[in-house]
Amino acid sequence: MSVATMDGTVTVTASGHPAYEIPLGACWRVLLDLRSADTTGSYDTHGRLAAKAGVSRSSVSGFFRGRPTSLPVARGILFAIGLTFAEVATPIGPATAAQAAMG
Repeated sequence: MSVATMDGTVTVTASGHPAYEIPLGACWRVLLDLRSADTTGSYDTHGRLAAKAGVSRSSVSGFFRGRPTSLPVARGILFAIGLTFAEVATPIGPATAAQAAMG
């Protein structure tokens, strides 16, 4: 995993439109802490994290690669790693939304 990806953000969409950004670095740090402290292997693969989050493995992989994701998927992943949406999500303003739509 590259530093650029870990320091990036994932865009969360609501009704198909960019609505929030979540910093991936914060999510990765929490996940790595969970993995290092977990003796049961509950967090050692994206598949196991997906099962905890109630989403698909590809949704978890996409989230941690910074691909845009839906609000329910983001909430499920954050809940599974012990974060709340309010702790990490930042609303996207009109200018930021236009930039996210461009690419």
